Amino acid sequence: MRTSCIINNYNYNSYIIDAIKSALAQSVPFDEIIVVDDGSTDESLHSIRQYVGNHERVKIIAKQNQGQLSCFNEGFSSSIGDIIFFLDADDLYEPDYLKEALAYYENHPQCDFLFFAMQTFGTESRCLRPYDEDKDLGTALMRTLHLGSKRWVGSPTSANSIRRSILEELLPMPEEFLKDWKTRADDCLVWGAAMLGARKCYCDKPLVRYRLHQNNNFYGRKFPFHAEVQRLLVVNRFFSHMGSRYAALTPYDMYRITKREFKEINKPSIQDMRDYSSTIISLPLSIGRKIETIAFFTRKTLQEIIKTQLTPHPR
Repeated sequence: MRTSCIINNYNYNSYIIDAIKSALAQSVPFDEIIVVDDGSTDESLHSIRQYVGNHERVKIIAKQNQGQLSCFNEGFSSSIGDIIFFLDADDLYEPDYLKEALAYYENHPQCDFLFFAMQTFGTESRCLRPYDEDKDLGTALMRTLHLGSKRWVGSPTSANSIRRSILEELLPMPEEFLKDWKTRADDCLVWGAAMLGARKCYCDKPLVRYRLHQNNNFYGRKFPFHAEVQRLLVVNRFFSHMGSRYAALTPYDMYRITKREFKEINKPSIQDMRDYSSTIISLPLSIGRKIETIAFFTRKTLQEIIKTQLTPHPR
């Protein structure tokens, strides 16, 4: 499998070289590293060019400032990888990150979207672990169509990698969306992949370092009400764009997809059961079919919970 690492940068001259170094220092090398500078007004581009020089595996794209999503568009359009890795300019990879990711993809050929645990550093140090073990999360098309932005299954940009076959359906995003996603474009990757039927998996190894500093765009920040309203409008435009391709699905199609998705979940949680039961309730199905399906979700979930409680944990 060929691999591409896309590093997006805007005015992070203090951090960008460390990010590039971490990508170059992988124990299994990337086939290519694409550094996309989004019209930085500091010394970033000069520093990048000076450090990279004529390195055969590093490509530099200097473009006008249009935001993070535009960097994803440009980087992906120039990439050759079968698996695409994303790295923010202020974050870092541990040396074995790519090695472990490739091993996961090879051992789980059904995986389309892989995200890792993260270790924060800078102003705070802790491990970000959404689950307490490796997990096959299945697909989540119907859950995402129904619940929208209420469910976010993935990691911030730097811990995500995605198969090219999925990204070819997502990127490049239309130009009219670029102004909506100048920041936080990892939402487009996370939600977009789910709405394309990507099978997501989680690896519980904190091999990505997530830098916390005073210039983080979202982490730990609070926003005024008008900004939250604008954010909702932006998200709704994205979901309308992605969801329009499924307008021709019949209620029975949606029912079959919903039930199949739930069956794919390795160890369904109570939250999974609630989400998929809510999705079934929202569909125009007979009362009998709704009751039968929700009973199946409940039974499968309780069986897995009991099995987990009875299985001794390795010490």
